[in-house]
Amino acid sequence: MPCFWPWAPTKGCHWAFRAKICPGSARGGFLRELNLNGETETGTQVGIIGGGNVAIDVARSAVRMGAENVTIIYRRTRQEMPAWEEEIRAAEEEGVVITYLAAPRRFWKRTAGWRDCG
Repeated sequence: MPCFWPWAPTKGCHWAFRAKICPGSARGGFLRELNLNGETETGTQVGIIGGGNVAIDVARSAVRMGAENVTIIYRRTRQEMPAWEEEIRAAEEEGVVITYLAAPRRFWKRTAGWRDCG
């Protein structure tokens, strides 16, 4: 599952949107790359951490690019989510699943086996 989070330590993890290049990667941010090139790498299962409009934009873009399962993970309630309500509803209508009151503690990447990404 590609993950979109600030530290991006491994292939398959991206900044959602940054002008600078991701640490340890020759890639720009997901939305930046999509806007500049019209395409970017998207897996079939996408997880986005955050609850703002950028998280919603990434989720909706991933769905439109063919991702089969897109989940936003947000640490607070829907009422506390900073994204605009109309954007949240639109994402849900497009098939995005939003998990509330959850925060990842660790990331695992599947290579030849499973590897702890810290």
